[in-house]
Amino acid sequence: MLSGYTFNMLIDTGASLTAFDLSRIRQVFPDNKIAPYKSNFTGIGNARAEIFETEIEEIWMGTMQLENSKVLLLELASINSAYATYDLHRIDGVIGGDWLIKFNAKIDYKEQTLQLER
Repeated sequence: MLSGYTFNMLIDTGASLTAFDLSRIRQVFPDNKIAPYKSNFTGIGNARAEIFETEIEEIWMGTMQLENSKVLLLELASINSAYATYDLHRIDGVIGGDWLIKFNAKIDYKEQTLQLER
């Protein structure tokens, strides 16, 4: 949960970094400073993408909190358009390995569960 808004996030064990939809973040945090991401980055689907970053003061995942987190921002409109074709929910971001490590994630593929700890 960000600033009282619920975000629909996709867990991507193959993504090294967590990223949010640029348009959604601009909607929820219109005053946040957004800067170009200075490192090389290959976006979703191996496409080169224009990437930005911002800092979010408080992020909640269930009862777990992250404070002053730098997050990546990219446009997810094309992904959400493809998802809509298959009647899948739109996503507001992708949880990558950086957050899975921060939350000591344990994934049980057989039981289809995700356990987070701090």
